[in-house]
Formats: sequence, C-alpha cells, structure tokens
Amino acid sequence: MGTDTAVDGRFVQRIGDRDFVRFEGLLDLAHRQGLQAVETELIPAPAEVNGQVAICRAVVTTERGTFSGIGDACRGNVNPRIVPHIIRMSETRAVARALRLACNIGMCSVEELGGDVEAPAYHTPGQAPAQAPGGRNGQVHRYRQAAQR
Repeated sequence: MGTDTAVDGRFVQRIGDRDFVRFEGLLDLAHRQGLQAVETELIPAPAEVNGQVAICRAVVTTERGTFSGIGDACRGNVNPRIVPHIIRMSETRAVARALRLACNIGMCSVEELGGDVEAPAYHTPGQAPAQAPGGRNGQVHRYRQAAQR
C-alpha cells in the first residue's frame, strides 16, 4: 500500500488567504497511494427541466477502499469559458471530491470552486478527457489502473 500522504507543493495554489489543491495533484497523490479505479456516472444530463445542470457521481477505488463524490456544474458556477464543457467540469469536480476523500485531503480543490476562479481543464497526459454527450443519462466511464506493487 502506498504510504505517501503529502500533496506535492507544485500542485497547491494559493487563492486569497487559503490554499487549494489542483486536480493533477490529487491524481498524482492517488497514484502514489495505489489508485486502482475511477468510475464516473452522469446522473442527470443538462436539460431545460433541471436548469442545464450537469451532476456526476465518481467512485474511486484505492488500496484503502472505495470512496465516492458528487460534482455539479452549470452556467452559474463555472467560468464563462467552461460553460460549453459543463459535463466534463461536473465529472472533474466529482472525481476531485472522491480523490480528496480517498487521499485524506481536507483542502478544497481549485476545480470545485465557483466560476469566479480560473480552474484548469481536466486532462490526463496521453488520454482524451472523458465526455458524455448531453441527453445520455447514466453514461458510465471507467478507468482502471493496474495496482503497482
């Protein structure tokens, strides 16, 4: 089991008088701690009936157990440049919350903040971001990492 518990300082961003962890820092730490799987599900796709809100649920499995998180995104809580990508942002926020729980990180992630803060786009090097087209409720994405022992 990975015993590394510290977020690499390169991935901590100070905003105002508080520190926030960046998504890539959570992912880095999770891999060092034995990340095994990440699964996401778009639970309601953005639609007129729900105010164009995207909500995703993420389930993260590590050597320590299984952890889940919910993330939402809509026009009112993302940067204007992110509005066309609210499904991916809700997924990123859900994964960030689940990773924070799995890695025992109490500080909020930059990506979970509202639209008044620049949040980096989700991207894993060498892999296109997962995207579920609107209207595909229940879309599930699975990423599995072979356990590194």
